[in-house]
Amino acid sequence: MPQPLFTSEVFARRILCLAPDGRVVTWAENMVLAGFDSPHLSVLLGEIAPFNAFEIDDMLGRIHRELGAPQIVSVSAAIEILATAAARWVAAGRLTRASVMSSVAQLYIRNRD
Repeated sequence: MPQPLFTSEVFARRILCLAPDGRVVTWAENMVLAGFDSPHLSVLLGEIAPFNAFEIDDMLGRIHRELGAPQIVSVSAAIEILATAAARWVAAGRLTRASVMSSVAQLYIRNRD
């Protein structure tokens, strides 16, 4: 079962141009339930697969600005955010170290300067 996304992961995945999946809609739902409000967050709630990556990217950019979320300043910072989130799931026993190491290595390889 895919792990839910932390807010920082949503925006880090955007920086790394990772394709959106259903977890981004679940994230939007969780944000609204937690009391966050944004016109585009509400629009994202209505999205269904298959996702148009360009539309979702644009929507996430607007949500980012509407919520005033901190900027992710580099690809390295985005990878660090995803690695940290994955480490939390390892600590919780929901992911294996090997799968996380493989995923993080692939991110670094894919995003080399």
